[in-house]
Amino acid sequence: MLDNTVSMRGKLIVLDGADGAGKDTQADRLLAHAKGRGISAAIIRFPAYEQTFSGKEVRAYQSGRFGELINCHPKLISYLYAVDRFEMQSQLHELLNTHELVIAARYVISNIAYQAARLPKEERPAFRTWAETLDYEVLHNPREDAVIFLSLPTALSDQLIAKRQQETEGARDIHDENARYREEVLGEYETLCASHDHWFSIQCNDGDQIRSIEDIATELDRLVFERVLATVETA
Repeated sequence: MLDNTVSMRGKLIVLDGADGAGKDTQADRLLAHAKGRGISAAIIRFPAYEQTFSGKEVRAYQSGRFGELINCHPKLISYLYAVDRFEMQSQLHELLNTHELVIAARYVISNIAYQAARLPKEERPAFRTWAETLDYEVLHNPREDAVIFLSLPTALSDQLIAKRQQETEGARDIHDENARYREEVLGEYETLCASHDHWFSIQCNDGDQIRSIEDIATELDRLVFERVLATVETA
């Protein structure tokens, strides 16, 4: 059990990842491993496509129903994602108040990375600040205790995206359609992880090979249970 003598609020750990890096699989494994250690844990996923008004609009945007990326300004799209998190805020608070660990599959970092990557590089620092202000200060969405990003080179990610599209019969996601854009997104994630002390990156490849699920899970467990939960202070 974790020591919650200072605050009863649970730890919020965000697990994010490059396309195809296995974020959802690792989130489920992390949840099971936490429970196996006697830690009260829960998981929440963003966007909440089927649960919130804004989540349905996010789905429409991702499928191209609002137009191509070039027609959708990053700030306007950011509102959809941020309000989706706001609509889930009471549920997230309830989980944090009743569990020692809450795992969020995607959160604020996703919105920043995907939308900042569509801006000229000189505009990105101001946008990052704007996006964090929108979520944390305007909408008062809870700040995470840690972010863990599963990093994977775009060339390897492409292989997994193609496999996923076959399995889902070609369901469209406009974020997947431009390899150069995905390279920019990956760069944004790495920049964000380097600029926040509580944001971490795990490399999910070994050269041109994708590491096994078990190998990645072992590194993730060490980072979460031996480092993050042992050192972070709840905000």
